[in-house]
Amino acid sequence: MKAEAPIAMFSSLGEPAAVDCRTSGHLDLEIQKLDQRDEDELERFKDKRLEGLKLNSRRMASEKIGKTKAW
Repeated sequence: MKAEAPIAMFSSLGEPAAVDCRTSGHLDLEIQKLDQRDEDELERFKDKRLEGLKLNSRRMASEKIGKTKAW
């Protein structure tokens, strides 16, 4: 198989045969932004989940105290 075969195959699929360096740099920048956004969203999700766990723990403790006092 010739080295040109994979390029020809991609070209036949409507994909560009080669990526321009400027485009590649732009894509790297976009990927970096998405990675950062994903990390930030994950951090917010963790914080929200932790806050929910703390609230649930306080509710359970409060219910336990309430039940103990009722007896």
